[in-house]
Amino acid sequence: MTQDDLAAAAQITRKTLYAIEKGAPGISLGTLLSVLWALGLLDSAASVADPDKDEHGRVLEAARQPQRVRSPTNVNNDF
Repeated sequence: MTQDDLAAAAQITRKTLYAIEKGAPGISLGTLLSVLWALGLLDSAASVADPDKDEHGRVLEAARQPQRVRSPTNVNNDF
């Protein structure tokens, strides 16, 4: 598949496809997903947002959890 064919299949211009390849920050997510669809790679994009597969995100979320403020006290249960 040529780049002109890919741009036509994704319904974008060749210039936009070039901007995607260069990593331009102004490209919308919908445009990127349409190119992935045209390439047959849209299923792989679903795993990007899967929280079960994001180990780094889990570590960051665990670090944001509130920490225990008070240390446990020894309770005398001898009655």
